[in-house]
Amino acid sequence: MTIIAGLAAMGACRKKKGPADVDTAKPDSSLLSQLNMSALVNTVEWKTDSAYSYKVVNSGGDTSIFNLMVIATQEKDNQRSTINISITDFKGKGTYKIDPPINTATYYSGNIRHYASTGNFVVVTDTGSLYKGTFNFVADTVSVIDGKFSIAKP
Repeated sequence: MTIIAGLAAMGACRKKKGPADVDTAKPDSSLLSQLNMSALVNTVEWKTDSAYSYKVVNSGGDTSIFNLMVIATQEKDNQRSTINISITDFKGKGTYKIDPPINTATYYSGNIRHYASTGNFVVVTDTGSLYKGTFNFVADTVSVIDGKFSIAKP
């Protein structure tokens, strides 16, 4: 009985619809207009102004390492697609090879998930508030090229 009540309570605490319930540029909301991510996905333009970045600390029990996670979702013609990138032991500016399971990139088309096997995530600029750069990867039959991002530093 307790488990059922707990599950019911969890269902009542649903989050709002959307990719995240956090501001994408805390504490500086003036950055919101600068956040974006774009790419060519199988030669078709993919673009969003909702690019969320997260800092995951204490990864693997090591307090000196943090991982960067980037999530961006596009809704176009009633279809949702998402690009997720996770960089282990993120150090700022530099080139990070997409090399699962260490650094990963995933493309979701609706409920279909495509895991990247190769690619790069490059942080070209660190403005103090934003990371800007490029990315590309191949995920199964999906080619993501000419990627560009401007994300808030988490």
